[in-house]
Amino acid sequence: MRIDLHLHTTASDGSLSPSALVWAARSGGLDVIAIADHDTCAGVEDARKALPNDVHVVPAVELSTTFEGCELHILGYFINHAHPSMRSYSDEAEAKRRQRIIGMLEKLMSGEIRALAAVAGKPAPGFLSRTLPSGVQLVPVPLNADVLGAYLPA
Repeated sequence: MRIDLHLHTTASDGSLSPSALVWAARSGGLDVIAIADHDTCAGVEDARKALPNDVHVVPAVELSTTFEGCELHILGYFINHAHPSMRSYSDEAEAKRRQRIIGMLEKLMSGEIRALAAVAGKPAPGFLSRTLPSGVQLVPVPLNADVLGAYLPA
């Protein structure tokens, strides 16, 4: 039996939808996976429906918190992903993430941040695509010495 208990989907910062991740897991020979998206369980149901007889999907979550100034990620497995408290927590976490991203974009536009780049060929994480204000788009650029040199102080 092959197992991977720490996978992310486009519900947070993964690059595959929940169902596509299950299909990829099956094609990679996995029997059991845990969808452990950041601060949300939004992808669990779709993942469970993808290949219910081939890949067992464990409902999980990766909770973000801080303790004494240190960022921590706590993994929870076999959770009740449909519980109202979990849904409420997910909604609040997404709202905070959206505000943080808007704050970064405001700094970018004011000149406080000199560069915003995504690695060429890699799609923006799902949560980032959902939280960008209307009309704002990430443009992938290749990260090389010339590109970095244009944005870093000499």
